[in-house]
Amino acid sequence: MIKLWDKFIVFFTVIFSCQAYCSTLNTKAELQNVLIKLANQAGVTQENLPEISISYDSMMVGSYDPKKNFIILENKLLKLCQTFGTNSINAVTFVIAHEFVHYLKQHGKKHATNFLKYDRGISVNILDERTADIYGLFLSYISGYNNLELSGDLLKLIYREYRINESLLVNYPRLEERINSHEIVLKTVNDLIQLFHSANYLIMLDEPYFAKLCFAKIYEVHPSIEVENNLGVLQLLEAIKTIPYPKYDKFYLPIQLENKSALERKKKARGEDEPMAALIVERSKLIKTSISYFDKAIKKKANYLPAIINKSCAYFYLGGHSEGLKFLQNKKTAFHSPNEKLLYDLLIILFQSTSKSSLQSDSFSQLIDKANESEISIITRELVLLNRRVLLGEEIPKLVEESGLESGLKNLFQEINFSKDKPVSQIALEQGSNISFAYSNKNNFIQSYIYHQGVQKVIMKYMDSRGLPSVPIVSSFELSMIPYKDILITNEGNLLHFEKSKIIMQVNHAGKVNSVLKYQH
Repeated sequence: MIKLWDKFIVFFTVIFSCQAYCSTLNTKAELQNVLIKLANQAGVTQENLPEISISYDSMMVGSYDPKKNFIILENKLLKLCQTFGTNSINAVTFVIAHEFVHYLKQHGKKHATNFLKYDRGISVNILDERTADIYGLFLSYISGYNNLELSGDLLKLIYREYRINESLLVNYPRLEERINSHEIVLKTVNDLIQLFHSANYLIMLDEPYFAKLCFAKIYEVHPSIEVENNLGVLQLLEAIKTIPYPKYDKFYLPIQLENKSALERKKKARGEDEPMAALIVERSKLIKTSISYFDKAIKKKANYLPAIINKSCAYFYLGGHSEGLKFLQNKKTAFHSPNEKLLYDLLIILFQSTSKSSLQSDSFSQLIDKANESEISIITRELVLLNRRVLLGEEIPKLVEESGLESGLKNLFQEINFSKDKPVSQIALEQGSNISFAYSNKNNFIQSYIYHQGVQKVIMKYMDSRGLPSVPIVSSFELSMIPYKDILITNEGNLLHFEKSKIIMQVNHAGKVNSVLKYQH
């Protein structure tokens, strides 16, 4: 079985003081910036992005006009959103995101949308509006705007202040209908969020097929560059896992899985012999398929770093070192931070050293000097050291089980127990084989399950930093690269898998624990 990865969702909390924000809420620049953030998460370039326009009518709340390519927000709406104080930005984002989804899904339609009105006469119906609500809320959420809880209150306020007479306006949905629809929206969005979290951990548990099904379900609603990138990574990992090629797989490359910029490094399966010619052909097909996914993401966003790095890694594992080197050098400007630049330098040296079959000692010495700078993460530093060991033919040290753990964390491992709570939601992932995902939420713990033909295959329970000791797990360590599920690297830190304890921890670059998960499978 191959390994899958779901990238964490990284949430940026946008906080404005009421006084400061209310004074700027009406500015087009402020609202356009919200739209740009949503577009970035949807994998849409700013080319031909709609323009925010403010209207002083009081008829539609918001709308999308495809002829002018405008998202129109009424000034009355903006004033209503200001009543939410510091959540004003979150409130207005709900409407912007709703209309932005209409822009994404217009498919040549020429009529303008209407936030309030379901015009059943011209192919707009409850399902269209519900889809706009679902994807709009989801885009808002992963863009850092927390409007899940307040969106229902905003709908009620809009209906009251716009004085919609439900008995007279036939094409306007009743408030009860919209609220009922909204409850379905909230459930769907929460389902998607839990799918993201769980798919991330399923990779660590060597359950790639289940994780891939989670991504596929998300892709139905959120066909973004992040998901395309992750699907490409799955193909790449399948090639490496099922058909190992020691000549290339002995190196440690920074394969990236994204859902909001997370850098993942995978560990390769080791093999004694080179694969047969037929297997090499099959491996090449899988890797080329992964490259096609990365190309889709890069086409949408030219400097999308995770897909750039992953495509470079794919070329490396394919043996196309000259082609990969040329591609990587052409994308040098996409690497900005010191940590990213070090990864770039590492990949360049690996391409050059492998193609020349010799270690460039001076170049690697310079890399090690850079790796010791303060801006470089612990894991990136270790990647440099490990690849140097590989090129020199030195032994790779193993990560000792639970090394460096603070005693409070060890005790916490024992305290996380699985409960028999009834799932709040169950989602069909694959109808034919009867595979489903379910989860429950209680006391800041999320417990999720994967079922196959009614039989529980995986159970996971995790908690976030609110209940965790505020201590580092490690200050420095060398990694075990043998079963590549042990460590996943993200741009926020990394995931550590302690198989003996059946624990996965998310830690930041400094080693502080952000979340802990316990599992059975």
